[in-house]
Amino acid sequence: MTPIRAIRNYLIGLLATIGFTVFIYYQAIEIVTGTVEEYNSGKARLFNNIVELLGDKGVLAIGTLISSYLIYKIWIRFSNPPNQLKLLPANA
Repeated sequence: MTPIRAIRNYLIGLLATIGFTVFIYYQAIEIVTGTVEEYNSGKARLFNNIVELLGDKGVLAIGTLISSYLIYKIWIRFSNPPNQLKLLPANA
């Protein structure tokens, strides 16, 4: 397996984590300034309550921790990609 192929899923996860962190960060900023839309659904209110509890710095801290872990996994996997085995039938 090539090193790029070995880290492909981790790269996708890293990009998704960064995108989600940016989205939640701007949601936290809107909650602090009071410009967030009020939602009637329970899931949206729960999401807003959790983001309000974390705050903008908490969101960035959690996003940085998750991104750092994924970067570590990418580095480990890229430097030592797994070997693929081909299992051939026995000649009997």
